[in-house]
Amino acid sequence: MGGTLDEKIAALAQLGAVSSAIGRGEAWPGHAIGLNEAEYGELDSAVRGARLQNGWATEENVRHAFSAWGRALEPEAVSTWTSEYPGLAASPEAIRTVGLILAGNIPLVGLHDVLCVWLSGHRARVKCSSQETDLIPALITLLDRLLPGTAERITFTSEKLGHVDALIATGTGNTARYFEHYFGHLPRIVRKNRVSVAVLDGTETGEELVALGEDVFRYFGLGCRNVSKVFVPQDFDLDRLFRAFFPWKDIVYHNKYANNYDYTRVVDAGPDPVPGERLSPFEGGRRVGQPCSNAFL
Repeated sequence: MGGTLDEKIAALAQLGAVSSAIGRGEAWPGHAIGLNEAEYGELDSAVRGARLQNGWATEENVRHAFSAWGRALEPEAVSTWTSEYPGLAASPEAIRTVGLILAGNIPLVGLHDVLCVWLSGHRARVKCSSQETDLIPALITLLDRLLPGTAERITFTSEKLGHVDALIATGTGNTARYFEHYFGHLPRIVRKNRVSVAVLDGTETGEELVALGEDVFRYFGLGCRNVSKVFVPQDFDLDRLFRAFFPWKDIVYHNKYANNYDYTRVVDAGPDPVPGERLSPFEGGRRVGQPCSNAFL
């Protein structure tokens, strides 16, 4: 049940090919992708509809996440990853049920936890974030078609997890207290709020600053690996940073981002905006806006 490690690696590589095609927004490329046209279309429809459930999940960002997983699941990448854990080749002495409580701040953020439990030979009982209830189940459905039996090892629930033998949960500092209270008797990984910072010394190239812009603004800055603060030398030429960030200028026209940006400017007692005018994070001042936590220069 669930397949050997080699079978799992082959199935993940095929899933990676599907993810890459979805990420590029391609039409069904034919049966070589491992899915029929209807199956491929169902996944593409889930990508297009993600924003209806979560306004932050724009089609561009969801497809970007699929493309990233496509690269991560290339055959060589999967083989290199799994080779770091020789024990995966053997079945576990006792199959455990691992409860997974997934975050939904950025697309597919919980997929890594799901795949890790599956590769280890244990069962995963998954509670998706209310912000993303469809994408990961859709991928696991496809994975089950590529390797039958997978869906018996990975199940989803919208209710309480019930009995589990271990827990991996991702949430806020507040929800972490509840996880510790209810699951404190189990082996567990409980993740809380985290942020990332960038420290510049002034020697960065233009290309590196452009890459920093990706780290700041991709997924609207909602990921824990998104840079939320930038530290620079006192004499740093901020125009270099603004030029590198300029390709992201249209992000402020996204309604949810703009509302959060305006709110944060008020909280930080920034300059009063002209009534009816939408201030850009690239104009007037030393602030780079993010929806949940500002980056200050």
